[in-house]
Amino acid sequence: MTHAQLVEKAVRWLRSYRCGVILSEQACASGEMPDAIGWKKACHSVMIECKVTRSDFLVDREKPWRQKPERGVGSERFYLTLPGMIKIEELPDGWGLLEYRRGRIEKMRESSKNLRSATGFRYEMNLLLASLRRVEVRIEPQSITDFLKWKNRMAEYNRGTLPEGLSAATEEMNEFLEMNHPEQAFAEYETELKVSPNRFNSLYGAGRAAEAEGKSEKAAAYYRQLTATCANADSSRPELVHAREFLSATAK
Repeated sequence: MTHAQLVEKAVRWLRSYRCGVILSEQACASGEMPDAIGWKKACHSVMIECKVTRSDFLVDREKPWRQKPERGVGSERFYLTLPGMIKIEELPDGWGLLEYRRGRIEKMRESSKNLRSATGFRYEMNLLLASLRRVEVRIEPQSITDFLKWKNRMAEYNRGTLPEGLSAATEEMNEFLEMNHPEQAFAEYETELKVSPNRFNSLYGAGRAAEAEGKSEKAAAYYRQLTATCANADSSRPELVHAREFLSATAK
């Protein structure tokens, strides 16, 4: 098993672990280069270091971001190795252990969920921004915004549904509401509406998020826009029913 093959296994495991965005072997501003790192709901990150030899593991323990873990990335942190290479008691505080056994990854020890510091979070954001910039360079003269609009066009070309493996932007934003982060959901919906004005799900989502934040005026504004846009639509849709009920209640 080569290091590159183990990294590929780590990326696949992160997808099964419900990470929506994953990067592999990309350098942070701190100098750390995670073998694989993914982000789940509410910016929760999961980092995996892949080791195919014990000597690699021992060298890794001496790196600056291991000696000062507050400089490291990952809310959760794992080593991924071949069976028996690392003992549980040798793991850094809070780290989990994954082993590749019999053709699949097995979790030998859970990771703590709160290992990332504010410094580590900044390094992660720098990593994501640098990666976005590299994408923008590769797709020029297109912009990132134009590239994101591609997802909407892809749905149109695919008879109204996204191809397997792609999540609608509104589904991703709804996760913030489910995790009780309405302020993040609202910001994301507002951004989406700048790209796709009068989009049904985004208007309703922005209204829901504003309502959850207690911003009645903003919620009412989005619900009014939604009902006006759908004046000739099926009025029995639950979203429209809720919007009209909210507007009726706040008008009293």
